[in-house]
Amino acid sequence: DRNDNHGTAEQSLSGFAGSVTVGYNFLMSPTVVAGFEADLGVMDLTADDKVIFDGHVWKAQFGSMWGTMRGRLGFLMGGQTLVYGTGGFAFMNVDEIGYGDAAGQTAWNQTTRSGWVLGAGIEHALSSRMTAKIEYLHMDFGTYTGLSENRETYTFDNSVNLIRAGLNVKF
Repeated sequence: DRNDNHGTAEQSLSGFAGSVTVGYNFLMSPTVVAGFEADLGVMDLTADDKVIFDGHVWKAQFGSMWGTMRGRLGFLMGGQTLVYGTGGFAFMNVDEIGYGDAAGQTAWNQTTRSGWVLGAGIEHALSSRMTAKIEYLHMDFGTYTGLSENRETYTFDNSVNLIRAGLNVKF
């Protein structure tokens, strides 16, 4: 959003995201599992340039780094399948620019953003040492507000919806 709705654009970025996850689970009862996880990964999410208003252009890239630190609580079904919810802290690198159609109208957000993450998943034991999971994570990085070179306000709202599959090895 640029200068109080003088050019609002919404864009869906796509690309690649991958990570390494470490964590620990506690068996609280025969069917309740609590734990924590941390992810550290690479991400390359981009989209084509988007015309905002009257020649203004927005371009964005999320990545190259991202990560989470999350708590996890789930229910064990049949002794081998865990259905769980997860939530906590998230961060990612952001590189966004809104180019104006005249000098001084450029706005940018090039930083590492922090926010929150919520999600859910299902994890199934393939053996005593390996599990497979499918997980959804919603990461929200809030609104970044700044001033362009000529002091016009602008905002960038950032969030990521991630569906991923993975294999976990128990040590």
